[in-house]
Amino acid sequence: MKNITVGIFETLPVFGKRLAGYISGFDRSPFIVCLYLEHPAADLLQLPDVMIVTGSLWPVYRELAGGRPVLLLDEEGTASGTEGPVTIYKYQSAAAICRALTDLCLAQGRWRMAAGDAKAGSFEVWGIYTPARTARASR
Repeated sequence: MKNITVGIFETLPVFGKRLAGYISGFDRSPFIVCLYLEHPAADLLQLPDVMIVTGSLWPVYRELAGGRPVLLLDEEGTASGTEGPVTIYKYQSAAAICRALTDLCLAQGRWRMAAGDAKAGSFEVWGIYTPARTARASR
């Protein structure tokens, strides 16, 4: 069930489309992804629950972020990570970025998320009905 809206604010269309496709592409992905390639984003009807912002756009969207969780994509790999949003190197695998996004959402504790790729399988429940010996024994 997709229940967490993620806004990706990116300057490179190819990178943004691939990242958005990866994050929302899993069967059990809890993320609804909105990709914003024109900045400042004027068509924000509703603010996303979580923001992924590329480092060069952070000054533009710092005010908009408010208190919501932000994953900052560091383009240079020199982030100190001491204070502010969670920072991760931008040019690494999409799996690592998705893992950091999932960890950020779990740390917030505001959403229900299923861990792992568990799939719903079919199962059967068998019961054996035996009558109670006395009225006192039945519940």
